Amino acid sequence: MKRLGQLLILIGVAGCATTPRMASVCTEIGCSDGLTVEIVGNRTSHVTVEVAAVGHQTQTFECAATDAPCRTFYEGFTPQQVTVTVKMGDDTNQRTISPDYHDNQPNGPNCPPVCRQATVNMGV
Repeated sequence: MKRLGQLLILIGVAGCATTPRMASVCTEIGCSDGLTVEIVGNRTSHVTVEVAAVGHQTQTFECAATDAPCRTFYEGFTPQQVTVTVKMGDDTNQRTISPDYHDNQPNGPNCPPVCRQATVNMGV
């Protein structure tokens, strides 16, 4: 009886070792390479933002509402350096930034797509 118990345990352990792992289930969430520019700080009036990079056309976006987030996403725009200029009234703030891009996999680590994205925060 003791030998039968040992044999059953060995069979059970061997069966566990050969059981295939469940396959990953991937969703189909999409994403795009690009850069998000977000304006942070207390905005008291209309804000105009210019985004420029060597080899790219200068982009402009505006935020009229002071109580809503001020951000935009530039699809397909992944420069190594970007110059952001923020104008609010008579004040201008300009910085040249090297965005910190990272890979984004919205469907999980073993699922496509893989998108290269960064966010730049700029004060007013």
